[in-house]
Amino acid sequence: MPTSSLNGRELASFIKQRQARQVRHLRQAHSITPKLLIITPLDASGPINAYVRYKQAYAADILVETEVAPTAEADMPGVIDRANNDPHIHGIIVQLPLNDPSQTDAIVQRIAPAKDVDGLSGPQAAYTPATAQAIDWLLAGYN
Repeated sequence: MPTSSLNGRELASFIKQRQARQVRHLRQAHSITPKLLIITPLDASGPINAYVRYKQAYAADILVETEVAPTAEADMPGVIDRANNDPHIHGIIVQLPLNDPSQTDAIVQRIAPAKDVDGLSGPQAAYTPATAQAIDWLLAGYN
């Protein structure tokens, strides 16, 4: 049976173009400027900060506003609750890992399912976790 390598670059480009079209539609047809809140641990490491910068650049490319909120883990539930109720925040990410991994589930499950863009808040999340979704799309492209 022949084998082939899976190349996700074409798929990633397609997804980004589609997302940019969706954002333009929201802005033009509904006067909605999508905004993503990225909650990070206060003492996030260099690699975490680099990953957050990548997310900010991607969001800027598709015209999504971002706000980074460095937050003590003890304060994250309150920040999430306020963001859940803020109509100007359309998506929430808690940048992992947390310093206390035992708190991860309790914190991410606090995100309103409709705003949980990582799909980590449980089965009620409005979105499929990104890695799982990307694998599904990549495999579908090769079938």
